[in-house]
Amino acid sequence: MPGAPVIYAGFLSKLDEDEHVEFKMHMKNAAYEFPQKYEGDVMVRQTQPLSQTICAFLNTEGGRLYIGVDDMGTVRGILMNNDIKDHYLASLSECLYHFIPPVPPELIQVGFIRVHELHRFDKGPDPEWPTEKPKDYDGPFVTDVKYVCDEEHFLGWQKCPCQIGVNDTMNRYLIVVKVLPDPKNVIYRNDEGLVFFRRHGSNKMIPIADLVTFHNTTYLDDIEERLGQSQQVESEIRSDVSSSRINLFGFHFSFLDSISRFFNFS
Repeated sequence: MPGAPVIYAGFLSKLDEDEHVEFKMHMKNAAYEFPQKYEGDVMVRQTQPLSQTICAFLNTEGGRLYIGVDDMGTVRGILMNNDIKDHYLASLSECLYHFIPPVPPELIQVGFIRVHELHRFDKGPDPEWPTEKPKDYDGPFVTDVKYVCDEEHFLGWQKCPCQIGVNDTMNRYLIVVKVLPDPKNVIYRNDEGLVFFRRHGSNKMIPIADLVTFHNTTYLDDIEERLGQSQQVESEIRSDVSSSRINLFGFHFSFLDSISRFFNFS
């Protein structure tokens, strides 16, 4: 990625998690990418999908999700090769399509920043990506099971073939997902149908019935208008996003910011 600074594993972020910044060490976007575990009749999930943070950013003032940074703000990186980058983008594209309403691709920008490791030679080359012309992508669903990597990816809690085993050519990357607020002020629900807002550096789930109370009754008209907009534009957005999502690479590498201001390189 031209213009990006050299980042090493172990570097410390200048920022803390707040209204506009979230750190994660996994790249599972949707709820269906997690195994379903129950305690009695209650589903238990220790790790939450990234869709909650994306939804919260969309419904508040936007933000940046840094995947490959731990809770202490230390850069660790995520082991990836080109197939796994493709897999992540497929997962994100599919997840955003299942938001209510679907998220327009122009609101999500993604970048992959190389993370180097001290005292270790690179495991493999870091070619420009993608190395081939992007293929049309029609979005596999979780119910689809017959997929072969390099063509399409299996999205679900089972591992995709591209994620199985240790690949000697894998290098570490920091994934930066920039989420822009919706200019139409639409309220989004994530892939589980839940509404999240960003509050005090965390994601707060708000039942739709409680939105007015949460925002203060002064904003009753505003909340009703935003909910109305969500319902009115859903079918229109879903049609637009359905046609644009066939291009898996619709939002990849559209985000390249000066990341040096987020990390302490001294």
